[in-house]
Amino acid sequence: MLNVWGKIKELINRPYIVESGSNENGRYIKWSNGDLICRRSVSKESFKLSNSLSTTVQNIKIYRSNAVTWTYPIKFKETPTVQSTVATGLNGSRFCQTRLNGVATAESVQIQVLGFEDFTENGQGYSNLIGVDLLAVGKWK
Repeated sequence: MLNVWGKIKELINRPYIVESGSNENGRYIKWSNGDLICRRSVSKESFKLSNSLSTTVQNIKIYRSNAVTWTYPIKFKETPTVQSTVATGLNGSRFCQTRLNGVATAESVQIQVLGFEDFTENGQGYSNLIGVDLLAVGKWK
């Protein structure tokens, strides 16, 4: 005999999407269990401002972009975990990485791109950078 009430209870207790949407700051999904996932793709032009600079560390020239602030599309209850993925048009093992510039908050985070000097284009930005995808995971309630 099927336990119908047990199956109904199981379905009711599964996390489900409460709300999803997007705005100029990215996309978000709110889950019934309190999870919140936010995403945004940032173009390379955002990292090509004139206050980008190069620095030399142990005779290696490293390009450091300006800090780009991502205000999440919806505020978290507390500071989320932030991850980023860098897409480049380069083959081989070239160094290109993002880092948090300071500490993330429940409302925003600053991201910088770091890479070897050969990524620069007239000293500004990355000629071979395609973009940066950002992901923040935390709680909304």
